[in-house]
Amino acid sequence: AHVQINQHVALGGFYSRSFRGMAGVRYNDVTVKQEALLLQKGLGVRLSTGRAKNWRKYLAVNYSQVEILQVNEAYRLAGKSNAFGASLGIMRKLSNNLYLNVIELGVKVMSDEIFWFNTSNKVIIDAKMGLTYNIGKRK
Repeated sequence: AHVQINQHVALGGFYSRSFRGMAGVRYNDVTVKQEALLLQKGLGVRLSTGRAKNWRKYLAVNYSQVEILQVNEAYRLAGKSNAFGASLGIMRKLSNNLYLNVIELGVKVMSDEIFWFNTSNKVIIDAKMGLTYNIGKRK
């Protein structure tokens, strides 16, 4: 949900949870891929193009808390970190206040390492879609 400040700027919060996903961890020259789930929640600023009839491009800068859950056969591992990031996306207007985020591609840098990754790489690259509700006057 976002509060529309003006035609181009919105402030808001987000909650994003993966239905499924993969985490790839590189050990020396070997890449290991495991099933992993990602939860992100936080605050962001969205800068968007002017009001188009149906489609609107945007850039979002955000601060979030990231949780990663890796599912193994006999056990699960979970870790949490704060992250700063940015995303590029395109949304389609469904009504005056409701938009479908068709695709949003983002990069986030975590403040802490996830302990079982055994790497100093703190970067998350994600692709997501969802709904955005804009609170405020139609501008």
